Amino acid sequence: SHRVVAATITVKFLAMLPIETETILEASIARLDGRKVSTCSSLTDPKGQKVAEAEGLFIILKDQTLRALERP
Repeated sequence: SHRVVAATITVKFLAMLPIETETILEASIARLDGRKVSTCSSLTDPKGQKVAEAEGLFIILKDQTLRALERP
């Protein structure tokens, strides 16, 4: 596992979804490029209709950055 920080997250809402509807979330790593991790995901309703899709770009933090963020 890697500790990352989000650089960008983009969500496209495709359809309305009633409150408290159970959904299925599928997510995967689309590409690794050095410290950059690109992801994609989709959210579907119980009938299989896609209601949202998203893409994200995350940056793997360097060890020195993690140490600087630790609490004393």
